[in-house]
Amino acid sequence: MILQQISDILTQYAANSGGQAVDLLLRQRDVLAALSYRLAEMAGDAKGEYNAKYFQRKITVARATQRLINEGMAFNKADSKSLIENEDYYRAEMAKEAEAYKLDLLLKQCNQVLSAMSQRISFLKMELKSNQLSHNL
Repeated sequence: MILQQISDILTQYAANSGGQAVDLLLRQRDVLAALSYRLAEMAGDAKGEYNAKYFQRKITVARATQRLINEGMAFNKADSKSLIENEDYYRAEMAKEAEAYKLDLLLKQCNQVLSAMSQRISFLKMELKSNQLSHNL
């Protein structure tokens, strides 16, 4: 839902760049700023989930390796076999890492757009003041 709302704002901003009124841009920027806060929370949560999956994988593989060594298998063979046996943990970790990475990139891009919106708003305000001055003369 949040990602869709952000996408909608960005689509509208891109489609109307240069032709939007200051008040509309201000509203969009305010909404986008609020959504970016929630996106930052989501990115932080995703990083926490990724770290948990990483830790879970490391512990599971270490336990499997130790179990195989205790059963008499050589370390190198036990290490390789435990990695293969725990492929699902690697896949789960990679999925969480990809999600965290994607949300972090989206947050950075959202901040770039907020900056661009602020610059556009400043420019439009200066242009409006300039037009008002020339009409008053």
